[in-house]
Amino acid sequence: MRLRPTWLPALFALCAGAWQVSPARPQPIPARPELLRFAPFEVEFPGPERYRHAIGTDTIAYVVEDHRLPLVDLRVLLRIGAFLDPPGKDGLALMTLDLMRLGGTEGRSPAELEAALARLGAEVSTSTGDLYSAVRLRCLSSQLDAALPLLAEILDRPAFEPAALDRLKNQRIRGLGNRNDDAAGLADREWNWLLHGREHFSARYLVAPQLYALGRSDFEGFHRRYVRRAPRVLALSGDVSAEKWLPRLAGLAPPEPRSAEVARSWPPPAPHFQPRPGVYQLSGPAGQSQVIVGRLYGGGSPWDDPTLPASRLANQVLSGGSFASRLFRRLRTEEGLVYGVTSSLEAPELWPGAFEVRFQADPAKAGKALVEVLAELERLRQEPVSESELDLARGELKAEFAEAVGSARQIALALAEDQLLGRPPAARRRSWDQLQAVTPQTLRQAAGQLFDPAQLLILVVGDSPTLARELPPALQQAQPLPHRDPYTLEVVP
Repeated sequence: MRLRPTWLPALFALCAGAWQVSPARPQPIPARPELLRFAPFEVEFPGPERYRHAIGTDTIAYVVEDHRLPLVDLRVLLRIGAFLDPPGKDGLALMTLDLMRLGGTEGRSPAELEAALARLGAEVSTSTGDLYSAVRLRCLSSQLDAALPLLAEILDRPAFEPAALDRLKNQRIRGLGNRNDDAAGLADREWNWLLHGREHFSARYLVAPQLYALGRSDFEGFHRRYVRRAPRVLALSGDVSAEKWLPRLAGLAPPEPRSAEVARSWPPPAPHFQPRPGVYQLSGPAGQSQVIVGRLYGGGSPWDDPTLPASRLANQVLSGGSFASRLFRRLRTEEGLVYGVTSSLEAPELWPGAFEVRFQADPAKAGKALVEVLAELERLRQEPVSESELDLARGELKAEFAEAVGSARQIALALAEDQLLGRPPAARRRSWDQLQAVTPQTLRQAAGQLFDPAQLLILVVGDSPTLARELPPALQQAQPLPHRDPYTLEVVP
């Protein structure tokens, strides 16, 4: 027979008494997600002063310490992007950065560079967009001292090995052959052209003839003219200290002074294309129709736009990523018309941003889904939202703001991007405060402008047999868009 210790009943009684003194208070589960309530929270938006360090005349470093793990994240941001591509050489900036990483250095072949990084357990990657590029190093803090010279080699002494260049060109060209097979990618391309035209650098795409024509001298010349001379902003975070590492970061400063050509290149020109509202359709067999509804948004600096906070909240109420959003609830949950639906509001940076609603639907249901989207836009224009709906949207947006500066890595990157693009240091704090001031009335006013049906463009990719019957008479005449060769983007007869 197993004996039970005599002190256990007393212990259980004591614990039970303790729980009776401080009973747990379970929170009731609301019937719907929009009924959730959150306690107010505040976020510290770090000013740049405590993290900002000048290195020479053309390099700024932001160092944010986080010693919880022995890891380091370092990004070198450069004002190198598609805006510097010469006419007829689209993709030159993108491929130059790719080859800086893949094409070896003056002292190491591509294989030797890979082996050197592997011995350190370090990872280096590159990325290039319209406005800037980034070269990123990730490694253990104990290996940072040995990894920095390798990063400097990649930045300033690339070899652009011909074999690596051939491999990259062939890889890119093979990828072009498949781009018309992706309905979402087709929609992205056609939508970009509808908003910005085809001449602006932000709406140009790689084509095979230009890729074939690019040679090693093009990459060497681009690197010499821009990469070695462009201002740099460093974002260093993790198990580091500014006092120790700032002297070592000096080796990542541009090796040559900024030229007049580099100075004249910034800021890049804005597009002057004027979109034409209406319905556009790119026909063709597809398992689902891709539909985009939207327009350009803004024109000046987003930090001086008093309607931006209310416009953001209007988009959040509409379909900002929540299951409780109006479009998801109506189109997906209640009607079952779409596979997925989202909306977004891209704030203007150096030129206008864009508002857009995207959904994917069975071609037979795309017309009805589009009618429902337009009805929800008009409803937001005509009817004030409830306080509870506004509070939920505000809480979601504030959570996004908080997440954007939620770690040392994100803080360093946010401050570096602000520096590179010229954003005011206090912009995030001001946007946070402005969100709190939005009322149902000011949101309705912003929605009245943002969702103006006379300004909307509608793009449908895929055949939709019921589209003309479902839409109002004014929208039933869709303008057909031509099919294009995937390699050249020329119109297919």
